[in-house]
Amino acid sequence: EACKEGNNEKVEDILKNEEVDINASDLEGRPPLIYAVMHEHPSTLELLLSKKDTKMDVFDGSLNSWSALHWACWGNQEVKTECLRLLVTDSRCTTGLLNHKNLKNGTALGHAISMQNMDAAKLLIEQPGIDVSGYDEDGMSLLEIAVEQANTAYCDESVRTAT
Repeated sequence: EACKEGNNEKVEDILKNEEVDINASDLEGRPPLIYAVMHEHPSTLELLLSKKDTKMDVFDGSLNSWSALHWACWGNQEVKTECLRLLVTDSRCTTGLLNHKNLKNGTALGHAISMQNMDAAKLLIEQPGIDVSGYDEDGMSLLEIAVEQANTAYCDESVRTAT
């Protein structure tokens, strides 16, 4: 709950007193790391990552096995990209995690592209070992998704300026 709310004081107490398993999922199937990213709390994420016991290979049990990287790319807010930056610069972020596919075959890079978060996409593409040859559940390549998103954005802008 403290990670969901971004209550850093409470998170610090919990971590200091080792009150709970920081990698355990709650009844909804989500571990604290997922909540910190999902609810856009980079400072809380930083606290969790400061503990050597924190695992990054934890997944959202209630949403298609999304990783924290998936959540950090779901949206195009700057705060999400900051969470992503913290995750990919952590030594526990492996190539396997970068390329993790959720149950619908989606990757964090695919999420970044479909959400038009080019800062996140660029950050991921810069990571050694990132797989850019992925496909979504409909068989569209990441490049095809990017082109479709760019065309949609262009059409939306054209309609706005025409009215």
